[in-house]
Amino acid sequence: MGKRSKKKSQRKQVTDSASSPSKKQDKQAAGAKEFGTLSRSSIEAYVFGAVTIILGVFNVTFVLRCTMLLALCAVGIDLCLRSPWTVNFGLPARAGLCTLTLTIAVVLALPSLVDQYQKQYRPRAFAYLKPGVLLNPNSSAFWDFVVVLRGQESLYNVGLTFQDMDRTEAFQKDNSRTDLLNSNLYRANYPELDPNFETGGHDREETRFPWKPLYLDDEHFEVLIIHRDGATVQDLRLKRSGGKWAIATRVSDKKTKRVLIECRDPLFPPAKEWALTLPACFPLYGARK
Repeated sequence: MGKRSKKKSQRKQVTDSASSPSKKQDKQAAGAKEFGTLSRSSIEAYVFGAVTIILGVFNVTFVLRCTMLLALCAVGIDLCLRSPWTVNFGLPARAGLCTLTLTIAVVLALPSLVDQYQKQYRPRAFAYLKPGVLLNPNSSAFWDFVVVLRGQESLYNVGLTFQDMDRTEAFQKDNSRTDLLNSNLYRANYPELDPNFETGGHDREETRFPWKPLYLDDEHFEVLIIHRDGATVQDLRLKRSGGKWAIATRVSDKKTKRVLIECRDPLFPPAKEWALTLPACFPLYGARK
């Protein structure tokens, strides 16, 4: 009897040990399945939150912002439809939740999308110089130069450096003429230049300063205007022929070298620096009517 009981007990232990791993594997598989579903939803939730933070905090490009918004919407839809938190909802309820989530995401992201688009693709405001009125034309003539703002944004911490190239070149030819070197620059600082919103950001004359040229009939100036968001360089030339003035000028972004204004009056003498097909400078200086 003792031997039979011992054999039965051993067979039972073998059976239990054989079936035990199978039960453990089933439990592990069930747990892994449940954990996998929850982890996927958790990952989607983290991605949803991370993308939202990036869109709200970081200054990303317009295209990348749109791409991330689409990814945010895709994750939101999947999270609404397949999350264990909404699996017991009916399809109409989940569809309504998805619609609500997408609407909120788009409404919150739309202002930043518009702002980023305008920053990247709308022409940025810049300042340039144009000649105003020639005063005292018969004796001691001098120009009334005008600082002009073009664009729909204000410029802050503006610094202007105006250089009379005729005086600079004359001093290079005769170094004893220190008076030319001491009077070839004009500098000014302006805390703020504001656009004319009533006219949609077209040119606005902000301020002016007088300047007596070295050679009245043939003048060459270079201008550097810096501000908080960038800088522009300008080549400005004035010539008088037959009692009439002609202007040629080129304004470029100092960093990107992009030409912002390039114009030449028809009476300006032909030169290799200026194409004959350029629009006239006066009175619009390349601006649209």
